[in-house]
Amino acid sequence: MIEPEIKKIFAIPELRRAEKFLDVILPPELLAGIKTCAAHWGNGAFSGCDAVAAGIDANMLYRRGFLDYVSGSKKPGAGQAYCAAFFKIANFYTRLDVFVLSEYGTYCTISEEARQELDAWYFDAYYSRLDIDAGSAPTEDAVFTLSETLQFIEHETRVPYLTHCDCRALAALSNKCAKPLRTCITFRNEPNTSVHRGLAQCITKEYAKQAVVNADKSGLMHRVNSGTICNCCADCCYLSRAAARRAAELNVSTYIRWPLQNKRVQFDNGKCVQCEVCVERCPYKLFSHTEDGICVDSAWCAGCGLCVNTCAAGALLLCSV
Repeated sequence: MIEPEIKKIFAIPELRRAEKFLDVILPPELLAGIKTCAAHWGNGAFSGCDAVAAGIDANMLYRRGFLDYVSGSKKPGAGQAYCAAFFKIANFYTRLDVFVLSEYGTYCTISEEARQELDAWYFDAYYSRLDIDAGSAPTEDAVFTLSETLQFIEHETRVPYLTHCDCRALAALSNKCAKPLRTCITFRNEPNTSVHRGLAQCITKEYAKQAVVNADKSGLMHRVNSGTICNCCADCCYLSRAAARRAAELNVSTYIRWPLQNKRVQFDNGKCVQCEVCVERCPYKLFSHTEDGICVDSAWCAGCGLCVNTCAAGALLLCSV
């Protein structure tokens, strides 16, 4: 049983179906470290030397998502004093994210109804952090085609890292999604990122490009911002789910579509050979096969290009909008 004060400090939500699995997500031996931190410093910052004096392995708790680095501090490296790093207690949101990335096999042992509750809670928490406004996009994320994504990697000067897609790791099992999970590429290595916590694999540009190509072949579209390439599906991706909720909540005819998009598919019925590959490939199910042939509702096209990439007849083309 987790004490109410620790629940408050670590922002642990009230859960019904997942409550009995909290010991899996928050192992008592690790939560004990948080109790010690709370007893000494509450929600305040403390140094690595403070942690040592209190018998706490702060770096381990940081890697596991129980602690955060305080803004401005640096992870101790060669020749850098451990005391130079400052930590603070993280929260359940951060720990759950790290948990599914680093202990996915353990996460899979949790019951399906508990995973569904955790996914729903995490998505609600994610969505609540967005600024939902009809006149602006909540984030800088934009839909890229395969070729645009490969160009982005080629021109990027930072080191790429490969990691699991956290939103899909949370949702894929419940959604019966069999697409690969280790698909996201990040160039961000600052404190409190998956790279800084040691959860990502350092890769080459060529490896990153091949990872994107493989994701595309698997039917995953590409969302890109200044530091991350998210290769994901429409069912699991938090961006897709948040975009759908945002559209429903705004309920207006004109608003900034998000993730940002600047292309739309154009269909040439005369070239179509009725192979139906586009019907299977479109993540938003915009293609259908009727008695009159293939039809497409292009008004809701996100411009990802998954259908165009595999149209052997050349009946599909992406046009700027």
